[in-house]
Amino acid sequence: MTKIAVHSEDIDGIACAALFLIVFPDAEVKFLTVQQAESTVEEFDYVADLPKCSSCRVNIDHHKSNYERLKKTNNLSENDLVDPSSPSAAMLVMKYFKLNNNPIAREIVELANNADKGIFTEKTRLLDKVIKLHLNDQSYLRKLASILAKYGSKFHLNDWLKSELDETAKMISKYDKILNKAISDILSRKINYVIFDVRDFPFFVAKDFAQIYAIRNGCVAISIYKDPITNKPRCSIRVNKDCKFSASKLAEKLGGGGHEKAAGAIIEDFSHVMKVFIENIKENEIVAYLRLKAE
Repeated sequence: MTKIAVHSEDIDGIACAALFLIVFPDAEVKFLTVQQAESTVEEFDYVADLPKCSSCRVNIDHHKSNYERLKKTNNLSENDLVDPSSPSAAMLVMKYFKLNNNPIAREIVELANNADKGIFTEKTRLLDKVIKLHLNDQSYLRKLASILAKYGSKFHLNDWLKSELDETAKMISKYDKILNKAISDILSRKINYVIFDVRDFPFFVAKDFAQIYAIRNGCVAISIYKDPITNKPRCSIRVNKDCKFSASKLAEKLGGGGHEKAAGAIIEDFSHVMKVFIENIKENEIVAYLRLKAE
């Protein structure tokens, strides 16, 4: 049986799983976090949207930090397809298996491309939340991937998933009020750099503070939150598309990695995060720090 590992936390990872299920309907799929992928000794035929596992035949990924690590350690094999210029790992999975003529596959890849750019419709934002709410539930994520493999962009037409999306919409409404007020207040003060300390918020909404701030013409934002697996503090870095700032370079200085406009890292020292952030922005710019409460 084909054994596959994909990222468990976002649409790109689930999209990769859906594409694999189009090719290998009976495959065993494991949904892992980055940290789990880095530490596992399980053997996999394919690992996508994750760092290359120690026992992995093919790594398909688009993270710059992973590519550079593989090159540096001479672990990038001719079987791998790791391309930081790709908008999503799902696009590379489609390319690897030559699924370009499959209309469902193209729809799945478009979902992943937009999500990794921070472009969400109401439906896809809710799908992202559903994924994050159940990232520890392997059977749930497998069901989501199977629905995407069948329905593509019309995933909301599945009765079970429609109900899940509706329930999730009710859950996030109260958090959206806090989020929108905080972001509007900081943007009205014309502050381009901000740290949102949202450790009191559940994981499935915590990253939104940095993401939506960047989308709404803020320059760079960091969301500090608790990792849903380890409960340790992490940060999510988001950069506006027109802002000349590298999220991945900042994340690497904090011990993490990612993309130019979206990256993250584990946090060991809060003062170190602030120090590194200030050192990497223009002189005389203000960095705002907001500690927000969920209630």
